[in-house]
Amino acid sequence: MGTRKISLLLGLALVAGLFSSTSAAAPPDLCADRVLGPTGDPYEDSVGRTISKWCEPHTSPPTWGADVCCVITDEANCVAPDEVGRCSIGMKFGCQYGEQIGDGVACYEPGPSACDMGFCSVQSPEPEAEWAAAIWLCCHEDGDWIECTFAGESDNYDIPEVSCSGYLAICNWGQTLLDGTVSCLS
Repeated sequence: MGTRKISLLLGLALVAGLFSSTSAAAPPDLCADRVLGPTGDPYEDSVGRTISKWCEPHTSPPTWGADVCCVITDEANCVAPDEVGRCSIGMKFGCQYGEQIGDGVACYEPGPSACDMGFCSVQSPEPEAEWAAAIWLCCHEDGDWIECTFAGESDNYDIPEVSCSGYLAICNWGQTLLDGTVSCLS
């Protein structure tokens, strides 16, 4: 066998090896889609923080660091892929923070605590309703006066403005007041 044939065979083997590579692109990040305001721009606060459309807020989320299979309608319903990484339902997404809850996987978006930012109170006067779930708030501070409102699409609350002129923060327990504002409780 001549050197020309050996060179040709080696070249073909090299090209075949390059094209048979099975390295697939990483799936899209589930948390990358942002909540949009009425203008179609991402809803953001005064420091540029935005809110994920599909991931739940969490102040100290556990690390998941794996893919999930999600069916997306009004919300993302996710499960872990099978043992070989395939999705039997939905589409594959990356999920950096999350945890297995029953048969599903909850993916989280980390964010600052409203209490750690000084936006919590001990008790609020005249509550309309009380809740205990992590939600995004938009909080403004003016001296001793603090006002928080619901932000994003947590629990189907509509976005009240084009942007949050204060700070987006996560509240785990609070009260809705009669005037429509929110008190985050510590």
